[in-house]
Amino acid sequence: MAEKSVMQRIKELDAERATILEQAKEELLRKATQAIEELNGLGLNYRLTSGVSKPSKSSGAKAKRQATEVPCPICKFQTSPPHDGRTHRSQGKKKKPFSQEELADRSLTKVG
Repeated sequence: MAEKSVMQRIKELDAERATILEQAKEELLRKATQAIEELNGLGLNYRLTSGVSKPSKSSGAKAKRQATEVPCPICKFQTSPPHDGRTHRSQGKKKKPFSQEELADRSLTKVG
């Protein structure tokens, strides 16, 4: 018998591994299906699904908005970390650029 190359041996082992995994999957799926059938026979309502379910939109978790790396429309300058017009909400009706003290209070520094 001629000696097989390393690559041929690796391909054979990969094929054998895939076969074993498929057999194990089929056996476990059969067992899980039987268990689900037994639970449903007791009057419970279970089902077997595959894949990851998508989170429902009604979960109440709303995505937080992020400030972008553009100059603030009120200050007309960019800070680190970035801020935008929402940061000026506490200024009341008349919005104005932050002073150096206000920037320091908010841990913001001018960029550029």
